[in-house]
Amino acid sequence: MMLKSIRRETTVKDYEWACKSLVDFALSHHGSSGRICAQLLLSAHNSIHFQFPIADLYALDTRYLALAIHVIRGRAIYCEPHEFFDECNSSKFDELYEQWKHLKG
Repeated sequence: MMLKSIRRETTVKDYEWACKSLVDFALSHHGSSGRICAQLLLSAHNSIHFQFPIADLYALDTRYLALAIHVIRGRAIYCEPHEFFDECNSSKFDELYEQWKHLKG
């Protein structure tokens, strides 16, 4: 029952929109908020190489925190990175990786 209510809160479209929005934000912001968004996305794609310190979410404003939560929920519910990482806008994701690869752990 609980999983159904979580699923209703984050649809595949929400997950995709959150990924796209956070990639755009992370590519255009080089401060701590940009780093947090980049690290979250990179971790959602490959958590072996990019770990995400969950406590960093405190630094995001409410809009980006909501998007980050959609990414976390989407990754947990759908059990795989969104196809966004591989197909939709993969050049942007490659650009994100290049810009933030120094976060690799």
